[in-house]
Amino acid sequence: MAQVALASAGAASSAAPGTYPIVPSAAAGSGLTNYTIGYVNGTLTVRSITPTVAVTDAGGVFTGQPFPATATVAGADGTAHATLEGVAPTLSYYLGTSPAGTPLPGAPSAAGTYTVVANFPGSATYTPGSARATFSISLTANNAPACSSSTRVRTRHSA
Repeated sequence: MAQVALASAGAASSAAPGTYPIVPSAAAGSGLTNYTIGYVNGTLTVRSITPTVAVTDAGGVFTGQPFPATATVAGADGTAHATLEGVAPTLSYYLGTSPAGTPLPGAPSAAGTYTVVANFPGSATYTPGSARATFSISLTANNAPACSSSTRVRTRHSA
């Protein structure tokens, strides 16, 4: 036998994750007239793809303005985009170096260290995924709180 045609709805690049029958037919080749050809269907399983989620926030020097992060998600082609199959990652910001506690209401603007988490909830053919980054908003000498260099310390001695 030289060839057999195989057909399956799961073979299309647009196939959703799931299980599809594989139907063989049309065996061809030399000397097949001496045989009775029987076909047995098979199964093709299409699995969801794991995307690559990335998030960046360079932080910077305090300006009073928010420091929003940028999130991207890449699918099977490896090219990063803002959305994948029309679904965008959501961003959650946390005070500190880990995503613990209650998320902040939005991108931070105050000086401090923050963690941002990008969550991709999944789509028709992609599984959920996430990424996180830690960044800082720092103060400079120009906007640091004023301090006096002539601080006096008073102590009281008992006699």
